[in-house]
Amino acid sequence: MSQAESSSNSLNEVAEKEGEFPIESIFHPNRLKHFKFLCILTALALDFMSLGAMIVLVQDVEKRFNISATKASWSLTSYVITFAGFIAFFGRVGDIVGNGMMMSISIGVFGICSLLCAVIPNFVGFAVFRAFQGMAGAGIVPCSYALVNSMFAGENLQRYFSILSSIGSGTIGVGFVIGGAFAETKIGYKALFYMVFGASILTCMLILLLIGYPEYVRVKSDYSARFKKVTKLDVIGSFTFISGSVLLVVALTDGGDSWKKPSAYVPLVISIILMAAFFAWNLGYQKVLSLLKPHISTGAYKYMESVSVLIPKELLYAHNFAPVLLVSFFAFAAFMVVMYTVVNYSISVEGDAVIVAAVKIMPLIVGLMLANTTIALHQTILKPKNGLIVGTFVCTLGCAFLTALKEVNGNLYWKLLLLSAFLAGVGGAVYFSYMLSMAIGDAPMEYKALAGGVVQTASQFGNEVALSVIVSLLGNGKTNRKELRRRYQNVGYFAIACAAMAFISAITTLRDQLEPSGDEEQQNASVHSVKGCESDESTTHQQCQVTVVQVGFEEDEKMKSQPGRIA
Repeated sequence: MSQAESSSNSLNEVAEKEGEFPIESIFHPNRLKHFKFLCILTALALDFMSLGAMIVLVQDVEKRFNISATKASWSLTSYVITFAGFIAFFGRVGDIVGNGMMMSISIGVFGICSLLCAVIPNFVGFAVFRAFQGMAGAGIVPCSYALVNSMFAGENLQRYFSILSSIGSGTIGVGFVIGGAFAETKIGYKALFYMVFGASILTCMLILLLIGYPEYVRVKSDYSARFKKVTKLDVIGSFTFISGSVLLVVALTDGGDSWKKPSAYVPLVISIILMAAFFAWNLGYQKVLSLLKPHISTGAYKYMESVSVLIPKELLYAHNFAPVLLVSFFAFAAFMVVMYTVVNYSISVEGDAVIVAAVKIMPLIVGLMLANTTIALHQTILKPKNGLIVGTFVCTLGCAFLTALKEVNGNLYWKLLLLSAFLAGVGGAVYFSYMLSMAIGDAPMEYKALAGGVVQTASQFGNEVALSVIVSLLGNGKTNRKELRRRYQNVGYFAIACAAMAFISAITTLRDQLEPSGDEEQQNASVHSVKGCESDESTTHQQCQVTVVQVGFEEDEKMKSQPGRIA
Protein backbone atom coordinates (compact mmCIF):
# COMPACT_ATOMS: atom_id res chain seq x y z
CA MET A 1 0.00 0.00 0.00
CA SER A 2 1.37 3.42 -0.97
CA GLN A 3 1.95 6.18 1.56
CA ALA A 4 -0.80 8.27 -0.08
CA GLU A 5 -3.34 5.42 0.18
CA SER A 6 -2.35 4.75 3.78
CA SER A 7 -2.73 8.43 4.61
CA SER A 8 -6.12 8.55 2.86
CA ASN A 9 -7.38 5.49 4.77
CA SER A 10 -6.26 6.91 8.11
CA LEU A 11 -7.97 10.20 7.32
CA ASN A 12 -11.22 8.37 6.46
CA GLU A 13 -11.05 6.51 9.79
CA VAL A 14 -10.59 9.77 11.67
CA ALA A 15 -13.42 11.33 9.67
CA GLU A 16 -15.79 8.49 10.59
CA LYS A 17 -14.89 8.88 14.27
CA GLU A 18 -15.62 12.59 13.95
CA GLY A 19 -19.10 11.80 12.56
CA GLU A 20 -18.21 12.21 8.90
CA PHE A 21 -18.32 9.59 6.16
CA PRO A 22 -15.62 8.83 3.57
CA ILE A 23 -16.23 10.25 0.12
CA GLU A 24 -16.92 6.73 -1.24
CA SER A 25 -19.83 6.20 1.16
CA ILE A 26 -23.42 6.72 0.00
CA PHE A 27 -23.91 8.58 3.28
CA HIS A 28 -21.39 11.28 2.36
CA PRO A 29 -23.19 14.64 1.84
CA ASN A 30 -21.93 14.92 -1.75
CA ARG A 31 -22.95 11.42 -2.89
CA LEU A 32 -26.30 10.76 -4.59
CA LYS A 33 -27.16 14.44 -4.26
CA HIS A 34 -29.65 14.45 -7.10
CA PHE A 35 -31.35 11.28 -5.91
CA LYS A 36 -31.72 12.82 -2.45
CA PHE A 37 -33.17 15.89 -4.11
CA LEU A 38 -35.65 13.65 -5.94
CA CYS A 39 -36.74 12.12 -2.61
CA ILE A 40 -37.32 15.59 -1.17
CA LEU A 41 -39.31 16.55 -4.27
CA THR A 42 -41.45 13.43 -3.91
CA ALA A 43 -42.29 14.19 -0.28
CA LEU A 44 -43.26 17.77 -1.14
CA ALA A 45 -45.27 16.62 -4.16
CA LEU A 46 -47.27 14.12 -2.09
CA ASP A 47 -48.16 16.86 0.38
CA PHE A 48 -49.33 19.38 -2.23
CA MET A 49 -50.90 16.80 -4.54
CA SER A 50 -53.12 15.41 -1.78
CA LEU A 51 -54.18 18.97 -0.90
CA GLY A 52 -55.17 19.70 -4.51
CA ALA A 53 -56.94 16.36 -4.89
CA MET A 54 -59.06 16.89 -1.79
CA ILE A 55 -60.32 20.23 -3.13
CA VAL A 56 -62.20 18.33 -5.84
CA LEU A 57 -62.93 15.25 -3.69
CA VAL A 58 -64.99 17.14 -1.09
CA GLN A 59 -68.18 16.28 -2.99
CA ASP A 60 -67.20 12.61 -3.01
CA VAL A 61 -66.66 12.72 0.77
CA GLU A 62 -70.08 14.35 1.16
CA LYS A 63 -71.75 11.57 -0.83
CA ARG A 64 -69.97 8.60 0.74
CA PHE A 65 -70.41 9.74 4.36
CA ASN A 66 -73.94 11.04 3.62
CA ILE A 67 -73.30 14.42 5.26
CA SER A 68 -74.00 18.06 4.40
CA ALA A 69 -71.74 20.08 2.12
CA THR A 70 -70.75 22.36 5.00
CA LYS A 71 -69.70 19.42 7.16
CA ALA A 72 -67.88 17.76 4.26
CA SER A 73 -65.79 20.90 3.74
CA TRP A 74 -64.06 20.09 7.03
CA SER A 75 -62.26 17.27 5.22
CA LEU A 76 -60.21 20.09 3.68
CA THR A 77 -60.50 22.70 6.43
CA SER A 78 -59.20 20.44 9.23
CA TYR A 79 -56.03 19.85 7.20
CA VAL A 80 -55.52 23.52 6.36
CA ILE A 81 -56.04 24.65 9.96
CA THR A 82 -53.26 22.51 11.42
CA PHE A 83 -51.01 23.00 8.39
CA ALA A 84 -51.14 26.79 8.76
CA GLY A 85 -50.94 26.67 12.55
CA PHE A 86 -47.90 24.41 12.92
CA ILE A 87 -45.74 25.08 9.85
CA ALA A 88 -43.63 27.82 11.46
CA PHE A 89 -43.29 25.85 14.71
CA PHE A 90 -42.12 22.67 12.98
CA GLY A 91 -39.76 24.71 10.83
CA ARG A 92 -38.16 25.98 14.04
CA VAL A 93 -37.97 22.45 15.47
CA GLY A 94 -36.38 21.21 12.24
CA ASP A 95 -33.68 23.86 12.45
CA ILE A 96 -32.85 22.66 15.97
CA VAL A 97 -33.01 18.85 15.78
CA GLY A 98 -32.04 18.52 12.11
CA ASN A 99 -34.16 18.97 9.01
CA GLY A 100 -33.35 15.48 7.71
CA MET A 101 -34.71 13.73 10.79
CA MET A 102 -37.68 16.08 10.98
CA MET A 103 -38.47 15.42 7.32
CA SER A 104 -38.25 11.64 7.81
CA ILE A 105 -40.64 11.69 10.76
CA SER A 106 -43.07 14.07 9.04
CA ILE A 107 -43.44 12.11 5.80
CA GLY A 108 -43.78 8.87 7.79
CA VAL A 109 -46.60 10.27 9.95
CA PHE A 110 -48.14 11.77 6.81
CA GLY A 111 -48.33 8.31 5.24
CA ILE A 112 -49.74 6.62 8.35
CA CYS A 113 -52.45 9.28 8.64
CA SER A 114 -53.30 8.71 4.96
CA LEU A 115 -53.93 5.03 5.65
CA LEU A 116 -56.08 5.86 8.68
CA CYS A 117 -58.11 8.34 6.59
CA ALA A 118 -58.76 5.60 4.04
CA VAL A 119 -60.01 3.00 6.53
CA ILE A 120 -61.81 5.10 9.17
CA PRO A 121 -65.59 4.40 8.95
CA ASN A 122 -66.96 7.70 10.33
CA PHE A 123 -66.47 11.31 9.30
CA VAL A 124 -65.46 12.68 12.71
CA GLY A 125 -62.51 10.30 12.87
CA PHE A 126 -61.69 11.09 9.24
CA ALA A 127 -61.55 14.83 9.97
CA VAL A 128 -59.37 14.24 13.05
CA PHE A 129 -56.80 12.23 11.11
CA ARG A 130 -56.87 14.85 8.35
CA ALA A 131 -55.92 17.38 11.02
CA PHE A 132 -52.99 15.19 12.11
CA GLN A 133 -52.02 14.82 8.47
CA GLY A 134 -51.98 18.61 8.20
CA MET A 135 -49.54 18.75 11.11
CA ALA A 136 -47.30 16.24 9.35
CA GLY A 137 -47.51 18.26 6.14
CA ALA A 138 -46.46 21.30 8.14
CA GLY A 139 -43.22 19.49 8.94
CA ILE A 140 -42.53 18.45 5.35
CA VAL A 141 -42.66 21.85 3.62
CA PRO A 142 -40.19 24.01 5.60
CA CYS A 143 -37.70 21.17 6.00
CA SER A 144 -37.68 20.48 2.26
CA TYR A 145 -36.76 24.11 1.55
CA ALA A 146 -34.02 24.10 4.17
CA LEU A 147 -32.54 20.80 2.96
CA VAL A 148 -32.32 22.00 -0.64
CA ASN A 149 -30.71 25.22 0.55
CA SER A 150 -28.07 23.21 2.44
CA MET A 151 -27.38 20.84 -0.48
CA PHE A 152 -26.79 23.46 -3.16
CA ALA A 153 -25.37 26.97 -3.18
CA GLY A 154 -24.81 30.10 -5.24
CA GLU A 155 -26.40 30.58 -8.65
CA ASN A 156 -26.95 26.84 -8.94
CA LEU A 157 -29.31 27.01 -5.96
CA GLN A 158 -31.76 28.98 -8.12
CA ARG A 159 -32.02 26.03 -10.52
CA TYR A 160 -33.07 23.64 -7.78
CA PHE A 161 -35.43 26.13 -6.18
CA SER A 162 -37.04 26.50 -9.62
CA ILE A 163 -37.54 22.75 -9.84
CA LEU A 164 -38.86 22.70 -6.26
CA SER A 165 -41.27 25.49 -7.17
CA SER A 166 -42.42 23.67 -10.29
CA ILE A 167 -43.12 20.44 -8.44
CA GLY A 168 -44.62 22.10 -5.38
CA SER A 169 -47.03 24.37 -7.26
CA GLY A 170 -47.64 22.09 -10.22
CA THR A 171 -48.66 19.09 -8.16
CA ILE A 172 -51.55 21.06 -6.66
CA GLY A 173 -52.93 21.29 -10.20
CA VAL A 174 -52.04 17.65 -10.86
CA GLY A 175 -53.93 16.85 -7.66
CA PHE A 176 -57.06 18.38 -9.21
CA VAL A 177 -56.81 15.94 -12.11
CA ILE A 178 -56.01 12.94 -9.89
CA GLY A 179 -58.82 13.84 -7.50
CA GLY A 180 -61.26 14.13 -10.38
CA ALA A 181 -60.17 10.73 -11.69
CA PHE A 182 -60.44 9.03 -8.28
CA ALA A 183 -63.91 10.55 -7.80
CA GLU A 184 -65.07 8.36 -10.69
CA THR A 185 -63.71 5.14 -9.15
CA LYS A 186 -65.61 2.65 -7.01
CA ILE A 187 -63.82 3.57 -3.76
CA GLY A 188 -63.55 7.31 -4.48
CA TYR A 189 -61.43 9.37 -2.08
CA LYS A 190 -60.04 6.21 -0.45
CA ALA A 191 -57.99 5.47 -3.58
CA LEU A 192 -56.11 8.74 -3.08
CA PHE A 193 -55.18 7.94 0.51
CA TYR A 194 -54.10 4.37 -0.26
CA MET A 195 -51.81 5.68 -3.00
CA VAL A 196 -50.38 8.43 -0.78
CA PHE A 197 -49.77 5.93 2.04
CA GLY A 198 -47.64 3.60 -0.10
CA ALA A 199 -45.64 6.40 -1.72
CA SER A 200 -45.10 8.21 1.60
CA ILE A 201 -43.75 5.17 3.45
CA LEU A 202 -41.31 4.38 0.63
CA THR A 203 -40.16 8.01 0.52
CA CYS A 204 -39.81 8.05 4.32
CA MET A 205 -37.46 5.06 4.28
CA LEU A 206 -35.28 6.57 1.55
CA ILE A 207 -35.04 9.99 3.23
CA LEU A 208 -34.31 8.38 6.61
CA LEU A 209 -31.55 6.24 5.10
CA LEU A 210 -29.86 8.82 2.88
CA ILE A 211 -30.46 12.09 4.75
CA GLY A 212 -31.78 11.50 8.26
CA TYR A 213 -29.31 8.80 9.35
CA PRO A 214 -26.14 10.60 8.13
CA GLU A 215 -27.40 13.79 9.74
CA TYR A 216 -27.92 11.96 13.04
CA VAL A 217 -24.42 10.43 12.91
CA ARG A 218 -22.85 13.85 12.37
CA VAL A 219 -24.59 15.41 15.37
CA LYS A 220 -25.25 12.42 17.66
CA SER A 221 -22.73 13.64 20.23
CA ASP A 222 -24.92 16.66 21.02
CA TYR A 223 -28.34 15.26 20.12
CA SER A 224 -29.50 15.32 23.73
CA ALA A 225 -28.57 18.99 23.88
CA ARG A 226 -30.59 19.61 20.73
CA PHE A 227 -33.70 18.00 22.19
CA LYS A 228 -33.15 19.97 25.37
CA LYS A 229 -33.11 23.10 23.24
CA VAL A 230 -36.50 22.12 21.81
CA THR A 231 -37.88 22.00 25.35
CA LYS A 232 -36.52 25.52 25.83
CA LEU A 233 -38.61 26.89 22.98
CA ASP A 234 -40.87 29.71 24.12
CA VAL A 235 -44.03 27.90 25.26
CA ILE A 236 -46.09 31.08 25.68
CA GLY A 237 -45.10 32.49 22.30
CA SER A 238 -45.51 29.18 20.46
CA PHE A 239 -48.94 28.52 21.97
CA THR A 240 -50.06 32.07 21.19
CA PHE A 241 -48.89 31.88 17.57
CA ILE A 242 -50.40 28.44 16.91
CA SER A 243 -53.70 29.39 18.57
CA GLY A 244 -53.90 32.67 16.66
CA SER A 245 -53.14 30.93 13.35
CA VAL A 246 -55.71 28.18 13.91
CA LEU A 247 -58.45 30.61 14.98
CA LEU A 248 -57.74 32.87 12.00
CA VAL A 249 -58.20 29.98 9.56
CA VAL A 250 -61.40 28.91 11.37
CA ALA A 251 -62.76 32.47 11.21
CA LEU A 252 -61.97 32.87 7.52
CA THR A 253 -63.54 29.49 6.74
CA ASP A 254 -66.81 30.23 8.56
CA GLY A 255 -66.79 33.85 7.44
CA GLY A 256 -67.12 32.72 3.86
CA ASP A 257 -70.74 31.78 4.60
CA SER A 258 -71.59 34.79 6.72
CA TRP A 259 -69.66 37.26 8.85
CA LYS A 260 -72.77 37.83 10.96
CA LYS A 261 -72.33 34.49 12.74
CA PRO A 262 -70.49 34.49 16.10
CA SER A 263 -68.55 31.43 14.89
CA ALA A 264 -66.93 33.72 12.30
CA TYR A 265 -66.33 37.10 13.93
CA VAL A 266 -65.48 35.90 17.45
CA PRO A 267 -62.52 33.71 16.35
CA LEU A 268 -61.41 36.52 14.01
CA VAL A 269 -61.23 39.08 16.81
CA ILE A 270 -59.49 36.65 19.16
CA SER A 271 -57.00 35.62 16.47
CA ILE A 272 -56.06 39.24 15.74
CA ILE A 273 -55.52 39.89 19.45
CA LEU A 274 -53.42 36.73 19.82
CA MET A 275 -51.25 37.48 16.76
CA ALA A 276 -50.67 41.05 17.95
CA ALA A 277 -49.79 39.74 21.40
CA PHE A 278 -47.41 37.19 19.88
CA PHE A 279 -45.39 39.74 17.91
CA ALA A 280 -45.32 42.15 20.87
CA TRP A 281 -44.08 39.33 23.14
CA ASN A 282 -41.70 37.95 20.53
CA LEU A 283 -40.02 41.27 19.73
CA GLY A 284 -40.10 42.60 23.28
CA TYR A 285 -39.03 39.43 25.10
CA GLN A 286 -35.65 40.77 26.20
CA LYS A 287 -37.27 43.97 27.45
CA VAL A 288 -39.82 41.94 29.44
CA LEU A 289 -36.98 39.85 30.85
CA SER A 290 -35.08 42.92 32.05
CA LEU A 291 -38.22 44.30 33.70
CA LEU A 292 -38.93 41.01 35.49
CA LYS A 293 -35.37 40.43 36.69
CA PRO A 294 -35.70 42.35 39.98
CA HIS A 295 -38.99 40.62 40.81
CA ILE A 296 -38.28 36.93 40.13
CA SER A 297 -35.91 34.36 41.58
CA THR A 298 -32.46 33.71 40.12
CA GLY A 299 -33.51 30.26 38.93
CA ALA A 300 -36.61 31.60 37.17
CA TYR A 301 -34.56 34.33 35.52
CA LYS A 302 -31.93 31.87 34.28
CA TYR A 303 -34.65 29.66 32.83
CA MET A 304 -36.34 32.56 31.04
CA GLU A 305 -32.97 33.75 29.78
CA SER A 306 -32.34 30.32 28.22
CA VAL A 307 -35.70 30.27 26.41
CA SER A 308 -35.60 30.53 22.59
CA VAL A 309 -38.38 32.63 21.07
CA LEU A 310 -40.30 31.03 18.19
CA ILE A 311 -39.41 33.63 15.54
CA PRO A 312 -36.18 35.41 16.52
CA LYS A 313 -35.68 39.08 15.71
CA GLU A 314 -32.67 38.11 13.60
CA LEU A 315 -35.08 36.43 11.18
CA LEU A 316 -37.88 38.99 11.28
CA TYR A 317 -35.37 41.76 10.57
CA ALA A 318 -33.43 39.71 8.01
CA HIS A 319 -32.77 41.20 4.58
CA ASN A 320 -36.05 41.37 2.59
CA PHE A 321 -37.83 38.91 4.89
CA ALA A 322 -40.78 41.11 5.95
CA PRO A 323 -41.37 42.44 2.39
CA VAL A 324 -41.40 38.88 1.03
CA LEU A 325 -44.07 37.94 3.60
CA LEU A 326 -46.25 40.82 2.42
CA VAL A 327 -45.84 40.04 -1.28
CA SER A 328 -46.42 36.31 -0.68
CA PHE A 329 -49.72 36.98 1.09
CA PHE A 330 -51.20 38.82 -1.90
CA ALA A 331 -49.54 36.68 -4.60
CA PHE A 332 -50.82 33.39 -3.18
CA ALA A 333 -54.29 34.87 -2.74
CA ALA A 334 -54.39 35.83 -6.44
CA PHE A 335 -53.05 32.44 -7.51
CA MET A 336 -55.69 30.63 -5.45
CA VAL A 337 -58.50 32.73 -6.96
CA VAL A 338 -57.44 31.80 -10.50
CA MET A 339 -57.25 28.07 -9.70
CA TYR A 340 -60.60 28.09 -7.90
CA THR A 341 -62.34 30.08 -10.64
CA VAL A 342 -61.12 27.97 -13.57
CA VAL A 343 -62.26 24.72 -11.92
CA ASN A 344 -65.47 25.81 -10.22
CA TYR A 345 -66.75 28.05 -13.02
CA SER A 346 -66.59 25.02 -15.30
CA ILE A 347 -68.58 22.93 -12.81
CA SER A 348 -71.17 25.43 -11.55
CA VAL A 349 -71.79 27.57 -14.67
CA GLU A 350 -70.91 25.34 -17.62
CA GLY A 351 -72.05 22.09 -16.00
CA ASP A 352 -68.85 20.12 -16.64
CA ALA A 353 -68.06 16.90 -14.82
CA VAL A 354 -65.43 17.10 -12.07
CA ILE A 355 -62.81 15.29 -14.15
CA VAL A 356 -63.40 17.61 -17.13
CA ALA A 357 -63.14 20.70 -14.93
CA ALA A 358 -59.95 19.35 -13.38
CA VAL A 359 -58.38 18.84 -16.81
CA LYS A 360 -59.16 22.47 -17.65
CA ILE A 361 -56.54 23.53 -15.10
CA MET A 362 -53.80 21.99 -17.25
CA PRO A 363 -52.79 25.33 -18.89
CA LEU A 364 -51.82 26.55 -15.43
CA ILE A 365 -49.60 23.50 -14.95
CA VAL A 366 -48.08 23.99 -18.41
CA GLY A 367 -47.31 27.61 -17.53
CA LEU A 368 -45.69 26.51 -14.28
CA MET A 369 -43.55 23.89 -15.96
CA LEU A 370 -42.53 26.12 -18.87
CA ALA A 371 -41.46 29.03 -16.66
CA ASN A 372 -39.67 26.84 -14.14
CA THR A 373 -37.82 24.94 -16.85
CA THR A 374 -36.63 28.22 -18.35
CA ILE A 375 -35.40 29.46 -14.97
CA ALA A 376 -33.75 26.13 -14.19
CA LEU A 377 -31.79 26.24 -17.47
CA HIS A 378 -30.99 29.96 -17.26
CA GLN A 379 -30.68 30.71 -13.55
CA THR A 380 -29.33 34.24 -14.03
CA ILE A 381 -31.99 35.35 -16.52
CA LEU A 382 -33.42 37.59 -13.76
CA LYS A 383 -32.20 38.89 -10.45
CA PRO A 384 -34.38 37.64 -7.56
CA LYS A 385 -35.92 41.07 -6.92
CA ASN A 386 -36.78 41.47 -10.61
CA GLY A 387 -38.09 37.91 -10.65
CA LEU A 388 -40.64 38.74 -7.96
CA ILE A 389 -41.67 41.90 -9.80
CA VAL A 390 -42.02 40.16 -13.18
CA GLY A 391 -43.84 37.20 -11.64
CA THR A 392 -46.46 39.33 -9.89
CA PHE A 393 -46.92 41.47 -13.02
CA VAL A 394 -47.58 38.44 -15.25
CA CYS A 395 -49.97 37.06 -12.62
CA THR A 396 -51.81 40.41 -12.69
CA LEU A 397 -52.22 40.07 -16.46
CA GLY A 398 -53.67 36.60 -15.95
CA CYS A 399 -56.16 37.85 -13.37
CA ALA A 400 -57.28 40.64 -15.73
CA PHE A 401 -58.95 38.06 -18.01
CA LEU A 402 -61.29 37.09 -15.16
CA THR A 403 -62.81 40.58 -15.07
CA ALA A 404 -64.64 39.94 -18.37
CA LEU A 405 -66.42 36.71 -17.44
CA LYS A 406 -69.87 38.29 -17.70
CA GLU A 407 -69.18 40.09 -20.97
CA VAL A 408 -67.90 37.26 -23.18
CA ASN A 409 -70.31 34.75 -24.69
CA GLY A 410 -69.39 31.47 -26.36
CA ASN A 411 -66.13 29.53 -26.02
CA LEU A 412 -65.40 31.40 -22.81
CA TYR A 413 -62.81 28.86 -21.68
CA TRP A 414 -60.74 29.28 -24.85
CA LYS A 415 -61.09 33.06 -24.86
CA LEU A 416 -60.53 33.83 -21.17
CA LEU A 417 -59.99 31.00 -18.70
CA LEU A 418 -57.23 29.23 -20.64
CA LEU A 419 -55.14 32.40 -20.96
CA SER A 420 -55.84 33.37 -17.35
CA ALA A 421 -54.67 29.98 -16.08
CA PHE A 422 -51.58 29.92 -18.30
CA LEU A 423 -50.41 33.43 -17.34
CA ALA A 424 -51.12 32.78 -13.66
CA GLY A 425 -49.01 29.62 -13.93
CA VAL A 426 -46.12 31.47 -15.58
CA GLY A 427 -46.28 34.36 -13.13
CA GLY A 428 -46.66 32.09 -10.11
CA ALA A 429 -43.67 29.98 -11.17
CA VAL A 430 -41.41 32.98 -11.74
CA TYR A 431 -42.46 34.55 -8.46
CA PHE A 432 -42.24 31.41 -6.34
CA SER A 433 -38.82 30.36 -7.68
CA TYR A 434 -37.16 33.65 -6.83
CA MET A 435 -39.14 34.10 -3.63
CA LEU A 436 -37.64 30.90 -2.21
CA SER A 437 -34.15 32.06 -3.11
CA MET A 438 -34.69 35.47 -1.54
CA ALA A 439 -36.58 34.47 1.63
CA ILE A 440 -34.60 31.35 2.54
CA GLY A 441 -31.27 32.17 0.91
CA ASP A 442 -30.93 35.49 2.75
CA ALA A 443 -32.16 34.11 6.11
CA PRO A 444 -29.62 33.40 8.87
CA MET A 445 -28.13 29.91 8.48
CA GLU A 446 -29.65 28.57 11.70
CA TYR A 447 -33.19 29.64 10.72
CA LYS A 448 -33.55 28.30 7.16
CA ALA A 449 -36.47 25.91 7.81
CA LEU A 450 -38.15 28.45 10.07
CA ALA A 451 -37.91 31.04 7.28
CA GLY A 452 -39.65 28.66 4.89
CA GLY A 453 -42.30 27.90 7.49
CA VAL A 454 -43.09 31.55 8.22
CA VAL A 455 -43.32 32.40 4.51
CA GLN A 456 -45.66 29.45 3.96
CA THR A 457 -47.77 30.60 6.91
CA ALA A 458 -48.19 34.04 5.33
CA SER A 459 -48.97 32.38 1.99
CA GLN A 460 -51.53 30.07 3.58
CA PHE A 461 -53.24 33.03 5.22
CA GLY A 462 -53.44 34.58 1.75
CA ASN A 463 -55.07 31.41 0.42
CA GLU A 464 -57.59 31.36 3.27
CA VAL A 465 -58.50 35.03 2.84
CA ALA A 466 -58.99 34.38 -0.87
CA LEU A 467 -61.26 31.37 -0.29
CA SER A 468 -63.28 33.25 2.31
CA VAL A 469 -63.84 36.23 0.01
CA ILE A 470 -64.67 33.95 -2.95
CA VAL A 471 -67.37 32.10 -0.99
CA SER A 472 -68.78 35.42 0.25
CA LEU A 473 -68.91 36.87 -3.27
CA LEU A 474 -70.48 33.77 -4.82
CA GLY A 475 -73.03 33.22 -2.03
CA ASN A 476 -74.62 29.93 -1.03
CA GLY A 477 -78.11 30.29 -2.47
CA LYS A 478 -79.05 28.88 -5.86
CA THR A 479 -79.32 31.44 -8.64
CA ASN A 480 -79.59 31.65 -12.42
CA ARG A 481 -76.65 31.36 -14.80
CA LYS A 482 -76.52 35.07 -15.63
CA GLU A 483 -76.32 36.12 -11.99
CA LEU A 484 -73.70 33.46 -11.28
CA ARG A 485 -71.53 34.81 -14.11
CA ARG A 486 -71.83 38.30 -12.62
CA ARG A 487 -70.68 36.98 -9.25
CA TYR A 488 -67.71 35.21 -10.80
CA GLN A 489 -66.78 38.47 -12.51
CA ASN A 490 -66.71 40.12 -9.07
CA VAL A 491 -64.35 37.34 -8.01
CA GLY A 492 -62.19 38.38 -10.97
CA TYR A 493 -62.05 41.95 -9.66
CA PHE A 494 -60.86 40.61 -6.32
CA ALA A 495 -58.20 38.51 -8.07
CA ILE A 496 -56.73 41.45 -9.97
CA ALA A 497 -56.79 43.55 -6.79
CA CYS A 498 -54.71 40.93 -4.95
CA ALA A 499 -52.26 40.52 -7.84
CA ALA A 500 -51.89 44.29 -8.22
CA MET A 501 -51.18 44.65 -4.49
CA ALA A 502 -48.49 41.96 -4.78
CA PHE A 503 -46.95 43.78 -7.77
CA ILE A 504 -47.00 47.19 -6.05
CA SER A 505 -45.59 45.73 -2.83
CA ALA A 506 -42.78 44.04 -4.77
CA ILE A 507 -41.81 47.28 -6.51
CA THR A 508 -41.93 49.47 -3.41
CA THR A 509 -40.57 47.27 -0.61
CA LEU A 510 -38.07 44.77 -2.01
CA ARG A 511 -34.32 45.36 -2.16
CA ASP A 512 -31.66 43.53 -4.15
CA GLN A 513 -30.67 40.13 -2.78
CA LEU A 514 -27.47 39.71 -0.81
CA GLU A 515 -24.53 38.46 -2.84
CA PRO A 516 -24.28 34.63 -2.88
CA SER A 517 -21.26 33.08 -1.22
CA GLY A 518 -20.37 30.84 -4.15
CA ASP A 519 -21.63 28.44 -6.79
CA GLU A 520 -22.56 24.92 -5.83
CA GLU A 521 -20.68 23.51 -8.81
CA GLN A 522 -17.54 25.10 -7.41
CA GLN A 523 -18.36 23.68 -4.01
CA ASN A 524 -19.15 20.23 -5.35
CA ALA A 525 -16.61 18.36 -3.24
CA SER A 526 -16.20 18.55 0.49
CA VAL A 527 -12.52 19.12 1.03
CA HIS A 528 -11.00 17.35 3.98
CA SER A 529 -8.75 20.02 5.46
CA VAL A 530 -6.30 18.61 7.91
CA LYS A 531 -5.72 21.02 10.75
CA GLY A 532 -3.18 20.89 13.50
CA CYS A 533 -0.79 18.54 11.62
CA GLU A 534 2.66 18.55 13.05
CA SER A 535 5.50 16.97 11.04
CA ASP A 536 8.94 16.27 12.25
CA GLU A 537 12.04 14.84 10.55
CA SER A 538 12.46 12.18 13.21
CA THR A 539 9.02 10.64 12.75
CA THR A 540 6.65 9.86 9.92
CA HIS A 541 3.56 9.96 12.15
CA GLN A 542 1.25 12.96 11.90
CA GLN A 543 -1.43 13.80 14.40
CA CYS A 544 -4.26 15.39 12.49
CA GLN A 545 -7.79 16.49 13.19
CA VAL A 546 -10.00 16.15 10.11
CA THR A 547 -12.83 18.57 9.47
CA VAL A 548 -15.00 18.92 6.41
CA VAL A 549 -15.18 22.44 5.05
CA GLN A 550 -16.69 23.93 1.93
CA VAL A 551 -14.23 25.97 -0.10
CA GLY A 552 -14.43 27.93 -3.31
CA PHE A 553 -12.60 26.97 -6.48
CA GLU A 554 -9.69 29.34 -5.95
CA GLU A 555 -9.16 28.19 -2.38
CA ASP A 556 -9.25 24.58 -3.58
CA GLU A 557 -6.46 25.27 -6.09
CA LYS A 558 -4.35 26.82 -3.35
CA MET A 559 -4.90 23.85 -1.07
CA LYS A 560 -3.47 21.43 -3.63
CA SER A 561 -0.06 23.03 -3.23
CA GLN A 562 -0.13 23.08 0.57
CA PRO A 563 1.44 20.21 2.55
CA GLY A 564 -0.72 18.37 5.03
CA ARG A 565 -3.94 18.92 3.02
CA ILE A 566 -5.82 16.42 0.93
CA ALA A 567 -8.27 17.54 -1.73
